[in-house]
Amino acid sequence: MPSPETWLRSALDSATTAGIYPVLAVQNAPLPLVVYRRTGTRRERSLGGPHGLPVATFSVSIVCETYSEVKEIADSIRMAVDNFTGTVGGVRILLAMLVSESDAMERPNEGQAKPLYRVDQTYEVRFQEAV
Repeated sequence: MPSPETWLRSALDSATTAGIYPVLAVQNAPLPLVVYRRTGTRRERSLGGPHGLPVATFSVSIVCETYSEVKEIADSIRMAVDNFTGTVGGVRILLAMLVSESDAMERPNEGQAKPLYRVDQTYEVRFQEAV
């Protein structure tokens, strides 16, 4: 069954050549990398039942060795995802909105001296589903 994850993966693939992973990156994954996951879904209802237009919330985290690279990839992803409408892979996206973005740092891996840089983005995606 088509899902907004199908669309998001496609959008991420078009935005960057970084490794892209759902939910969790594999151990020792090469950098740069992007991890995405659905963190929640709001399904509104009326007296007649569900509307069939839920809003899914997605977390997208980008991790790189340099601050400039992480900001560049984050901006490319924002341009591909934010304000998107359309149908991809059988999923109708009514609106994707960037609602939050923040910079962070990853602790260095064992034996490494340099920290890794991270940008976390949160998107709300209204999509159409069968009811």
